Amino acid sequence: MPEPDAPFQPAWPADDATRAVPAQGGQQAPYWGSDVADRWHLYGPPLRPCPADVRVMEEAVRACAARLDGQLRALLWGVTPEIAAMSWPRGTQLLALDKSQAMIDRVWPGDAAGFRRAVLIDWFEYKCTHGAHDVVIGDGNFAPLEYPRGYRALALAAREALTDTGVLISRFFIRPIAPETPDSVFADLLANRIESFHAFKFRLAAALQKSAAAGVAVGDILSAWKRARIDMNSLLAMTGWRRETVEMIYLYEGKTSRLSFPDIAEIGAVMNEYFDHQETRYLDYEMGDRCPIVTYRARRGTSPDA
Repeated sequence: MPEPDAPFQPAWPADDATRAVPAQGGQQAPYWGSDVADRWHLYGPPLRPCPADVRVMEEAVRACAARLDGQLRALLWGVTPEIAAMSWPRGTQLLALDKSQAMIDRVWPGDAAGFRRAVLIDWFEYKCTHGAHDVVIGDGNFAPLEYPRGYRALALAAREALTDTGVLISRFFIRPIAPETPDSVFADLLANRIESFHAFKFRLAAALQKSAAAGVAVGDILSAWKRARIDMNSLLAMTGWRRETVEMIYLYEGKTSRLSFPDIAEIGAVMNEYFDHQETRYLDYEMGDRCPIVTYRARRGTSPDA
């Protein structure tokens, strides 16, 4: 944890000063934060950032901080503990936004005076009232959104929150260059060629998607799993996975949420409306080629207030 310089001037709003505006309809599916929070300890890479991801994010943040004269003001979408607890430059002021109180209560590593704070608010509704941020950072935040409309809306929200020299650092979930079929994913599963159940779910979801614009309903992922009639005991014995981790797929039962997996060019087509591409990093771990960390620099003149 960084040691803030004195005197500390918080970049986040007071509780009664957070200015919210209604989010545009259709941007974000219903969020089941309590389900996720209760089982957060069961999640793992690629659905959570691994240490290599964190190191790349730290490097990107340090590069941004090196260009500043004062303290770094960072905005975190969600309460990802790996990002909240990573090495931040001295004097950083970190504000995290999540619309689930359960996620804040059970997953957030805790507020730290003079350094970090989490507030209950939707990403689309947050409006800066005490100055813009130098960094907006997040992990997998675009995947639950409709492509391209939701991606464009969140990109605009990031641009509105940033200074004219600020950066957006995000780990995206993308589809593979060579499309997979659900049958091929299940074949790899039964041949014990997938390292984690999280990677299996990611691959199956992307394989079921017809296009980024169509996305995939999480209920369809569960339906495909049920149709495959996988013998649970045999799977657990072969892979060594925990039963409760595999059974997390049943959280999709009755849910209307959708996921989208664009390719990197489709992501760039949206992000380039508000940002200049700075760097894309692909890491060497299972699914690392489908979870690039991309850094974008705010394009001058694209802020609505410009």
